[in-house]
Amino acid sequence: MSHTKIYRQAQEQIRASCPYSRTYWENWDYDILSQIRTLKKSSQSDKGKTYNDIIIMADTESSKDHKPKHRKDISENHLVIWTITLRAYHTNLVTLYGRNPEHFPVCVARIMQHMSGDKTFLFIHNLGWDWTFLRRFIMAEYGPPKNQLNVKPYYPLFIEFNNGLMIRDSLILAQRKLEKWADDLQVEHRKAVGTWDYDRILHQDSELSDQDLTYSEYDTLAGAECIDATMEALKCKIYSLPYTCTGIVRNEAKKRGKKHQAHAHYLKVVPDWTSQQKSELLYHGGFTHSNRHAVGWVYKAECRDFVSEYPAKILLEKEFPCHGFNKYDDVITKEEVLRMSEKYAMKLFFSARNVRLKDPDSPMPMVQSYKCLRKEGAVIDNGRILKADYISIWWCEIDLQLFDELYDCDECWITNLEYSAKDYLPRWFTDFVYELFRDKTMLKGGDPVQYSIKKAMLNSTYGMSVQKPVKENIKENYNTTDPTEVYKPEDGFNEAEEYEKHIKKYSSILPYEWGCWITAMAQRDIFELSKCIADDGIWLYTDTDSIYATKWDEDKVNEYNRKQIDKLHKRGYDGITFEGKTYYPGVAEFDGAYSEFKTCGAKRYACRYADDPRNKEKDRGYLKLTVAGVPKKGGAKCLKDDIDNFRAGFIFDGEITGKTQHTHFYNEIHKDKHGNIIGDSIDLSPCDYKLDDIFNNAKKIEDYTDPDYEEEVLIQIFTED
Repeated sequence: MSHTKIYRQAQEQIRASCPYSRTYWENWDYDILSQIRTLKKSSQSDKGKTYNDIIIMADTESSKDHKPKHRKDISENHLVIWTITLRAYHTNLVTLYGRNPEHFPVCVARIMQHMSGDKTFLFIHNLGWDWTFLRRFIMAEYGPPKNQLNVKPYYPLFIEFNNGLMIRDSLILAQRKLEKWADDLQVEHRKAVGTWDYDRILHQDSELSDQDLTYSEYDTLAGAECIDATMEALKCKIYSLPYTCTGIVRNEAKKRGKKHQAHAHYLKVVPDWTSQQKSELLYHGGFTHSNRHAVGWVYKAECRDFVSEYPAKILLEKEFPCHGFNKYDDVITKEEVLRMSEKYAMKLFFSARNVRLKDPDSPMPMVQSYKCLRKEGAVIDNGRILKADYISIWWCEIDLQLFDELYDCDECWITNLEYSAKDYLPRWFTDFVYELFRDKTMLKGGDPVQYSIKKAMLNSTYGMSVQKPVKENIKENYNTTDPTEVYKPEDGFNEAEEYEKHIKKYSSILPYEWGCWITAMAQRDIFELSKCIADDGIWLYTDTDSIYATKWDEDKVNEYNRKQIDKLHKRGYDGITFEGKTYYPGVAEFDGAYSEFKTCGAKRYACRYADDPRNKEKDRGYLKLTVAGVPKKGGAKCLKDDIDNFRAGFIFDGEITGKTQHTHFYNEIHKDKHGNIIGDSIDLSPCDYKLDDIFNNAKKIEDYTDPDYEEEVLIQIFTED
């Protein structure tokens, strides 16, 4: 019998015997789960092991133990309800719920006991939160985990137990809140936003309304359906579902790379551990900055945004280190390096004295203060150096080219230079990226699941190329109540040894350096596009792949875009035409006209969409906000539709924005005075945010100071010597 027929029979059988219900955990007939099939992996690592072919999604809701006298008071929290949704063969079987956290692991164990597989997956959206509340109860039932991976403190990726249970985080796979994930994938059940009153004080014996139960039920229903839709779109099984969003594209890249001996090419390019550390020091993120002369003022503005900028660099540029790095031991001048930069990608340690902008009024300095290993007499504009008596920094040759265009210095030194012949990235990889761009474009307005996945995969092509090969190994201490001791780096972790293990893996196919060069090229593109601002226009703000300016020279923008399209054609690719419009990666497109634009520094701006036919009708007149650390919708609400409120000293109310601070409590299992059974917990309390403009509206270079500057070497791994 074919796989499809077996699957359909199982689906029909379980639908007939198990009409969906929301049921208290003790009242459900678990014998139904004997119908769940088991699956086998073909890999040697799990040889002979079977997996239960079922999606299990869990969630919890909590409450404070008393009404705080002050809004920012913190207190021990406790669970008031937990839910578990079971879904198999595209069918919701049941949502189980309970009130006592001690019953949660008992319920999960009962689920597992009625299935025949060796291993079972359980998903939780934002696992770090729920794990804190449940960890002591689960370990009391199952013992401590046998395996756990944390991406950082308080953020476990997965937790595995000796009884075959693997708890996984679905948030890191979705890369978005559950509400948005369900909306994007258009699943049947959506998160019941706004129907749970988080200000109520509830206990484990408090009566819950049908609305309360439905809210909890829909959380796990939506999550289970999202997992199912993702598995269906990826054509994968429960055991092969990637852990992360980047893992989706990485798995496909591995398959393609294997056919083209990608690992053999990787070994020719990848550097030794010492050189890898240099790459990590020269890596920088996207260019984000505001014009210090424009801070606090309101302008009319238009935005130009690059189309898929990072994937475009992968497709278009012949500037990647593709042939291994060689050391250059002789003394070399800046001019010689710039001449070499036409043919060679280079890592270099740059030091200079009396550094200053060629144009003192230039609105966008590029040297990042925090990346300098050493700096003296630095004058800093929101994290970027305007001038300095001395700096030393790791760069690639593209960064040096941009520095040479924007800055002067009295003298400079370049040491520790390594060089690699430049080339295009391998055709198998660029073809893959182009296919993802094409698929995402052609799916606009189509299948929401496939569009969401292809978009995420395209955006992740850069992310997987800049994954650090060795990450700090964070261990969780299961036997402490001291918050400072719960998550700590693993003792005796040897980075050099782990690096050698990493590069020998056949799955290692993308050198970290490629990601470093992508961001350097993207930063250079920002400055190239800025030359398309009209002569009487003002460069107001930049964020990674977009520029806000008061006026653009459309002829120059069109010429810039023509050059990008020519690069695309030179590589043998073309634009993707969909519904009468052709999309080209790397071009700069109109992304909004604004009747009001105001910035208070990097990652701090507000703007109102103009009544312009180029803007979407639904956006016109809408005031949007971007402030790092402040939720967008709630933050905009605080401004009361008045951009004049967006100013230094303005306080974004945490109760309106939804911004919270986390306080962790670690305790042994105990009962509180209300009879609630509690272990560890987290308290969320409203957190206000006070806006500052960094510069106090200073307009001249002499007005900027760096009061916290310390003349110390920040990172002393490599020196001028």
